[in-house]
Amino acid sequence: MQESGGFATTLMFAGDHRVSRTSRRKFNSLRDPIVILVSVPMALFGALIFVNLISSLNIYTQVGLVTLMGLISKHGILMVQFRE
Repeated sequence: MQESGGFATTLMFAGDHRVSRTSRRKFNSLRDPIVILVSVPMALFGALIFVNLISSLNIYTQVGLVTLMGLISKHGILMVQFRE
């Protein structure tokens, strides 16, 4: 079980890195991807606090956390585009 948790963490960091690379190419600045990437860990931290209070970290919550990462990244991109 520990092995699958480590793999999920690796996938989350890989996703974060991919969003960073794509955002830097799209916005041609370093500030905008940082805004997007700061929002993702904050959302995951809040979600993990809630998960620890209510239930355990199983495969369904891991899928939900990956989905949350995608939604928060998209929301951050929209916020940066609206600001411009």
